[in-house]
Amino acid sequence: MNIPFDVDAEMAVLGSMMADPTVVDELRTKLTASQFSLPGHSAVFQALLDQRDSDDPFELLATFHRLPVGSGVTAGDLAVLYESCVDWCNAGYYAGIVAQHAERRRLMAVGHRLVSDASDSLSDPGELASAAVREIGSGEHNGKVAFEESRKLLADLPGYLADSSLAFVDTALPGYNREFGGIAKSNLTILAARPSVGKTAFALQSALAAMFRGATVLFVTIEMPRMEIAARIAAMIGGCVAGFLEWVNAEPGTNDPWEADSIYLR
Repeated sequence: MNIPFDVDAEMAVLGSMMADPTVVDELRTKLTASQFSLPGHSAVFQALLDQRDSDDPFELLATFHRLPVGSGVTAGDLAVLYESCVDWCNAGYYAGIVAQHAERRRLMAVGHRLVSDASDSLSDPGELASAAVREIGSGEHNGKVAFEESRKLLADLPGYLADSSLAFVDTALPGYNREFGGIAKSNLTILAARPSVGKTAFALQSALAAMFRGATVLFVTIEMPRMEIAARIAAMIGGCVAGFLEWVNAEPGTNDPWEADSIYLR
């Protein structure tokens, strides 16, 4: 997935602000520091705003001294930005590009959180849709609140989330679930990596996680014997490695879930 940003547009905006203080006055109402994709660019933008509001001379050295410690921006970086300036009348155009990319990144973040929350079978689709509309509507797109546009976009979202064929299945990796919502039931997901990095373990753990949440699971392998797979599954349930499993015959008459045999840890 590509993250939308335009470094050249950001450099053009900052260069124009550094070359002409009046551009700072124009763009302060169109952009915020958080809308820049690079932390260094955000720091420079805020420094220019503060510099314009102060009695400091409007020159590169004064801008450099206003940068916070740890910004990672050098005096040479400021010189490069200054050389990237465009005609002042075009600064607003490039500022619009920066703002549009920032809004796309914000919408993507809302979408990722929505996918993650919607993968929880206990969540309420209507509440999720309403929360998403409020969060999207809290932003601005081309200087206008996007609430009505978002309402139309998400009008069918409750029905979409209620469609079981579009649901997501949790994997064994919480970080993956938060980022992508899990594995979509309606998709073919291919896991590829070099040998011996844990592909089979990940697949088994994901299968177990789905099984424990009530999903029907079919695990097929052409590389490992079925009992080795069974041992791995038992080890994952027991929280150990397969080499520490021992089969012990259960006492007659017990309500052991494994019936004739039980799995114990040494």
